[in-house]
Amino acid sequence: MKRCASASLALWLLASVPQAEAHHSFAAFDDGKIVELNGTVADFRYTNPHIWIDLVVTDAAGGVEQWGIEAGPPSQLRPQGWGPDILKPGDKVHASVHPRKDGLNGGSLIAMRLSDGTPVGNRNNFPPPRDEKDTPDQAVAQNNSIHPLLKDLVPKLRFGTYRQPSVASAKTPIPPSEDPRSLAGRYFPYEATALLPGEPGRMLPYNDAGAAVFLSRASLRIAGKTGPDPLVLCKPGGAVRALNQGFPVQITQSTDEITLIFMEDHLVRRIYLQPAQPHEIKPSAMGHSVGHWEGNALHVDTTGFRDGGWMDEYGDPSSPRLHLSEVVTKRQDGSIQDDLTIDDPTYYSGPTSIRRTWQWSPNSTWDEVICEENNRDAPAADIAG
Repeated sequence: MKRCASASLALWLLASVPQAEAHHSFAAFDDGKIVELNGTVADFRYTNPHIWIDLVVTDAAGGVEQWGIEAGPPSQLRPQGWGPDILKPGDKVHASVHPRKDGLNGGSLIAMRLSDGTPVGNRNNFPPPRDEKDTPDQAVAQNNSIHPLLKDLVPKLRFGTYRQPSVASAKTPIPPSEDPRSLAGRYFPYEATALLPGEPGRMLPYNDAGAAVFLSRASLRIAGKTGPDPLVLCKPGGAVRALNQGFPVQITQSTDEITLIFMEDHLVRRIYLQPAQPHEIKPSAMGHSVGHWEGNALHVDTTGFRDGGWMDEYGDPSSPRLHLSEVVTKRQDGSIQDDLTIDDPTYYSGPTSIRRTWQWSPNSTWDEVICEENNRDAPAADIAG
């Protein structure tokens, strides 16, 4: 693991804000607990892929503790009023954090304010996913088809979808094109999830192989470990993962191609406007997408995936047999609706359909996101490879 010079802080923390949209897993943190800290900023690093705050805290016995707090990436916090000079050493602050599961003095930032009550940033960071109906007993009751291997795991899982406000700036909005076939522009995802399909108590229809792989990966995450998550290793998460992250997406469009550029690691997905897949496809993380218009609906077919994909943060697996079918439509308010069907017979007993919506957000900021820079989660050898 990469470490900062101050090893005593044990700052190999994972991502936090917003949870499903953060660059890495938030497995190391207990999002069921909140710790309130009053302390003095010792160091503030406005860095990729995440912002770090070293906080000196006086404990109940009068002793001094050092806490390492991780916030979201600059690309997501800058629209909320954060900047490289928003904090400085010596500032007195109050921080609400989700603490580390291993008991070390570290946490993921929920919200922060100065000693006079002034919020750090113009609003709080996104909260963790919570749903009043999302309790372990109800989750089991809602889904009697959970694979037997996963019954004991269900109470430890975090179901649900993150509902997010747009981070568009206050600039005069640009009206979207009235053409229902014009998808070009910048959008911000309304939903994101750490566990597919994103509904309380609902899981993917695993077969025996899929349940075994998911159990292995999810158990590591619940124990506070990341496992071989591609995003932690600065590798592409794949098309499904990109659609479930909370970063803005820029869409460009021509007569023969639609290109989606995700701010998350600047991933690129190309949809070639042609009637069918070619006979030979070179496997890739994002797969090969072709699309055609039926009326005002864009029908997209994606195959040609590499093996070993993680479709979400818990590690739902995918194989080269993964097949994505999408129907993309533009709403009257300029937002985009994507009805997606996931089918991978290697790991699942049948297809699963989900819906994602992207808000028209032409003035949302677009920043540089560099996974490899200051990444404390991945070994240097993996990044270099």
